[in-house]
Amino acid sequence: MTTVTQATTTKRHECYQAFDLDVAAIDTIWKIIQDYGHSPKVVFSCSDNSTIESLNLDTLTKFTNTDDRQICSVTFRCTGYAPPQIELSFTRYKDYGACIKYSISGDDKDVLHVSRSLNDVIRNCGVWYSTLTAMSPYEYGARSASLTALGLALLLIVVVSFYFIYISPEIMKSDSVRNATIIIGGISNILLFFISIVRFSNPIIQKLFPPAVFEIGVGMKRSESSKYWRNFIGGGVILAILTGLAAIGLYEHVF
Repeated sequence: MTTVTQATTTKRHECYQAFDLDVAAIDTIWKIIQDYGHSPKVVFSCSDNSTIESLNLDTLTKFTNTDDRQICSVTFRCTGYAPPQIELSFTRYKDYGACIKYSISGDDKDVLHVSRSLNDVIRNCGVWYSTLTAMSPYEYGARSASLTALGLALLLIVVVSFYFIYISPEIMKSDSVRNATIIIGGISNILLFFISIVRFSNPIIQKLFPPAVFEIGVGMKRSESSKYWRNFIGGGVILAILTGLAAIGLYEHVF
């Protein structure tokens, strides 16, 4: 007698992208899990190293999410063992952005249907500036190492140029060599300045372009504040460009 074993499909997805998780998206995720006869469970961790688990969605949606106890990650999962098993998490990392991942296991047809539904939710949670703030651990490490190496190289060039120009100018035999050294040193100074800004402005960038927004409680005010300052700075940049173009046009017209 041949025993027929039911096949099980497992699908996993992981993406490093900036997101905005609001109550509407949370309700949709909850309903997706409920539609398969499961009692959903939510687990979320906060910046004070506390973790909260609940079978009641209001525990999450009515959470205060204050500045000293911000939500860092939210995970939705099934409570039972019957297929399909669904787990979806939204996580903000301290240094390198945010990540969304899910795991679904069960009947092939159910897995594909749930994955399409979750992909729609993830797509709707995406924000336009994702490429500015979201990166994988590998990308973050590579960028940090590259900026550090380039910064040290430029600093070395600046120090050597300073030595040749001001401490031992007799080493340079001609004015052309001296002028080239001054130019190289000046350019290196400028590049080093901009690298320093990029390297140490990450907290400001993350305030203006938060990689993970949990629009719950005080998180909604933080989101509105980020939008206000993005629009304010963006409007100022556009105004400055238009003013500069108008000034150039006026100058050419008059002179």
